Amino acid sequence: MTSALPRICILSSTRVRSSRRRAAQAEMAEGALRLSEAQYRLLFESNPSPLWVYDEHSLAFLAVNEAAIEKYGYSRDEFLAMTIRDIRPPETIPVLEAALVRRRAERGQTGTRQTWKHLTKAGRVIEVEMAGHPLWFQSREAWLALANDGPTVICVKTDREANLMLPQDMMMRFVEVYQGPGE
Repeated sequence: MTSALPRICILSSTRVRSSRRRAAQAEMAEGALRLSEAQYRLLFESNPSPLWVYDEHSLAFLAVNEAAIEKYGYSRDEFLAMTIRDIRPPETIPVLEAALVRRRAERGQTGTRQTWKHLTKAGRVIEVEMAGHPLWFQSREAWLALANDGPTVICVKTDREANLMLPQDMMMRFVEVYQGPGE
């Protein structure tokens, strides 16, 4: 009987160490998760381009960054009380609805990019190129959306003094082809 007692104490001590190790590992994992979340929140909030997250089904804004607040003129609370329909001119809403139906039917698609007309709080219509990606946010199906200014057009004079109007990305490719990369 007496030989069984020390064995129980050793097993108990091993279990305690193992339990403490698991608790420490879980605490480290939670710390790493909190740090990762803080870094992504910082990337979202400090991004110079307007970003928002909206609910896939209700289309309600779930989060907006400072750049969106600045560009569109709405406060954060105003944005969070709106849907993505509310920043569209009324005549574009049927096109938006059709695009949403099409996107939902093509669920395998991981992201979208399209030019849209939006309304600022002041009622000004702006053209933006939207890029979006589905994600899971606050336990909901959602979309992360980025709004870039509409296509930038640059005027270029060629050797023949003719003016060419090119979107910025085409202009950059033109410069690379004309001058060669890195020149």
